[in-house]
Amino acid sequence: MNVHIILLLCACAGFAVTAVFIHNVRADRECGTRGYCSIVAETRQGRFFKVQNTTVGLIFYAVVIIVESMVILHVDTSSLLIIYEQTAIWIAAGMSFYLFYQLIFVLQQKCPLCISTHIINGIMALCLAAGSWH
Repeated sequence: MNVHIILLLCACAGFAVTAVFIHNVRADRECGTRGYCSIVAETRQGRFFKVQNTTVGLIFYAVVIIVESMVILHVDTSSLLIIYEQTAIWIAAGMSFYLFYQLIFVLQQKCPLCISTHIINGIMALCLAAGSWH
């Protein structure tokens, strides 16, 4: 399967999971076995430079969806745009690794939506790594 299709599917899944998380926070719904989505969202770890991680995540996934759609549809894209996207994916994977550690060991929350986005970001980084070998 084409790396760009996998990245597009992962970004769509990440966008959807993040949207569900936001909905759960607003509705104060349960998030996993030990807490509520709002508990995770209101922590220090739930923000990135004073902006909620969900906002950053939605923007990130939307950008990846747009760029990967352009690549798949053979729309002329700047090499710089691809480099920015790939850099953003690596940064997101690194942040996900850190936030996963914080979620499990510091906050001791088992939020399946959070864990899902961390796994999605890891898969995206692995796709980039696998794609660079071809």
